[in-house]
Amino acid sequence: MDIFKYLILRIIILVVVLQICYSGAPYLVPEEFRNAKFDFLEEAMIFMRLSLIFVVLFLAFSIYEINKFQKTKRVQLRNTAIIFSAFLFLVSLPLFYYNIKY
Repeated sequence: MDIFKYLILRIIILVVVLQICYSGAPYLVPEEFRNAKFDFLEEAMIFMRLSLIFVVLFLAFSIYEINKFQKTKRVQLRNTAIIFSAFLFLVSLPLFYYNIKY
């Protein structure tokens, strides 16, 4: 049951924060881009940058949790945290690529 609660809580946190980043991106667009024809591209760039920052910080926290679970000998939670960290790493790859390319 601990594994289920761990995963559900982390997924909910991920979805909620990404939704907040998506909802807040239009308010962070500079004024000169806000009235332009393609302002949605600037919103997308800001959303991708905010998402990248959050995912990298969440990945670092997840790696810290792996270390903590290893020290307390909670092998099942450690394995779950490893899988979740791999998922976060896979999510961060396209975000890195997008931020480097554009």
